[in-house]
Amino acid sequence: MTNIKDVSSITMSKCGKYTVTGTSDGKINIYDTKNKKFMRKNLKIHEGPVISISISKNFVLSGGKDNKAVLYNVYSNKIESVFFHDAPVASVAIS
Repeated sequence: MTNIKDVSSITMSKCGKYTVTGTSDGKINIYDTKNKKFMRKNLKIHEGPVISISISKNFVLSGGKDNKAVLYNVYSNKIESVFFHDAPVASVAIS
């Protein structure tokens, strides 16, 4: 994986095929570790640092310092839901 700066959160899919990073400027990146290429790069999801991230078969769930949790559909390339909170979202999980 190259050209990703200021990674603030990282996770790998259960199968090991994908690595997902969240950055300090609110972007997520989805990297296909098997084929060594980005599926999605520099997706602006949050208005501040991504501080937690999780991946399932079709979705990435991210939590940020902007007090939001965002559910992103990897295959349709769309945000499915945004959940607003009173504080930064320090931990997320999806299966």
